[in-house]
Amino acid sequence: MSVLSHSERDRLVERILDLRTQVEEAEWSGEGFDDDHLLRLRQDLSVVHDKYTQGLPIQELSRCPFSGEILRLAIDDWGLDGAWWDAERPIRPWNEAPPSLLVLSGALRLQGVVESTPHLVKPGPQVPYVAPSMLERPEVVAVISQLDVGLHIGYPIAYYVAPCIDVVPTLNTWGAGRWRSPWDELALELEIIEEETELDADLEPWIRRGKLMWIAPGDGDLRLHATVMGCPYVGLKGSARPSRLMEGRLLELEP
Repeated sequence: MSVLSHSERDRLVERILDLRTQVEEAEWSGEGFDDDHLLRLRQDLSVVHDKYTQGLPIQELSRCPFSGEILRLAIDDWGLDGAWWDAERPIRPWNEAPPSLLVLSGALRLQGVVESTPHLVKPGPQVPYVAPSMLERPEVVAVISQLDVGLHIGYPIAYYVAPCIDVVPTLNTWGAGRWRSPWDELALELEIIEEETELDADLEPWIRRGKLMWIAPGDGDLRLHATVMGCPYVGLKGSARPSRLMEGRLLELEP
């Protein structure tokens, strides 16, 4: 399937919301699981979900510092109102990731009008950060890059682990309320209480230690850099606390 146009995507987003509402109303009304009407609604919703996920653009977001493999991800970068960004019920296709990828987390700097979403959005802090609990492991290296998400600026932060090393993640997958295995589509998802995870937005020391690398914004070749000089992600102003968005309102977790 070809990539959706912006207008096609918007229509599917509206259709998903409409069908989800109808399904929830039918379930709350006491209609049985074998009710023909409810079954048709669920089937229609499944079809629309497939059209949405299959039509998302695939972006090249990052590069593994161990193997050089590129991380490609189908992501709704038109805006936060898409079901991809629904933290509690994200609709995302399965993407084959480099075997070294541990987790893709991220941050998002809000700009302009914030979308009014019926679902909870967890875009991360407004500045790039790292999780010391993972980078303190000698086998783990993180890579920061940049991606526009509608009017906003996204900062994908990919954590890679050396081959044949097992590491338990301490962050959920970017924008989701759970960690989803990058390697096994059928694996159980892990719900991580991120409020218990320390975040560090002071990136310079991690770059100097060789634990954090970066890709320049707009670099289609995804060249990895390991120097503080010239890094566009160091010293950015903004909140380093995780954000929560719903119905156009911004909420930040208490420190």
